[in-house]
Amino acid sequence: MGWLAAGLLAGTTALANYTETVDGLTWYYRVDEGRATIVEAARLVPTIPAKTRGCVSVPTVLGGCPVTGIGSNAFYGCTGLTEVVIAEGVTNIAAQAFYKCSALTNMAIPGSVTGIGSNAFLLASAAIGIAPLVAVVGNGLPCT
Repeated sequence: MGWLAAGLLAGTTALANYTETVDGLTWYYRVDEGRATIVEAARLVPTIPAKTRGCVSVPTVLGGCPVTGIGSNAFYGCTGLTEVVIAEGVTNIAAQAFYKCSALTNMAIPGSVTGIGSNAFLLASAAIGIAPLVAVVGNGLPCT
């Protein structure tokens, strides 16, 4: 786990505080109250390389903390992703988390997810199949 030198000036906020490599991919995340949230590496730069192709499994633990959130723009522009597996324990998918993931056609969202932010899948593939969820925040997916 490494510390990023972001947000060190007074009044600024770090997008990511830590990085960790899991299965060959470096993930950017922050930790709040013992819970990890996957975040963008820099403004509109995805947590993993945008050129990543195929299926990606979101880690269950980063830095010894359970992953409970996927932040805004975390997977921004990952146009080669076709499938994302989100582990049980993630409770929130933030606004525009998968913005412009145009090849994304399959996603496994666990029952632990209780909130999906507005436009979480904006400009993602129209063919994406997502199971019904417990609750939705904003103008994300409709409740079923």
